[in-house]
Amino acid sequence: MVLDNAVNAYFEKVRLFYDWFYRRLNEINAPEIAVIEAKQEQLRQAHYASASMFLESGLSIYARGVGSPDEILRSAMAPDDYSRIADIGDRAERLEAALARIREFTQLDPALVERLRAAYTQIKPATGSEGAG
Repeated sequence: MVLDNAVNAYFEKVRLFYDWFYRRLNEINAPEIAVIEAKQEQLRQAHYASASMFLESGLSIYARGVGSPDEILRSAMAPDDYSRIADIGDRAERLEAALARIREFTQLDPALVERLRAAYTQIKPATGSEGAG
């Protein structure tokens, strides 16, 4: 029991040190982190500016029987954004979450949105690349 208490006390001191250490690193590097985050946001904006083109292209390819609706979304979204919605089990819910995220950056033609919804309700067997759908 005495050894357990000593180990736990030591562990807590180590944890507190690393908490302080990482906080201090973030303070020291805050200006550089801000520059990187701003650049990431610029890249995200640039990527989403082309979202309609990616969606149109993906739908065109999918209409020829290649790929899946999820691949259409994956091409139009930033990778970290797509990874946040990829595990949504319900396809319609996943699509709506993706559309909501894309609309934070750009407007989408209502006809394009309806074609995406149709693709999501009429899933074809995937061919070609990954084929997750």
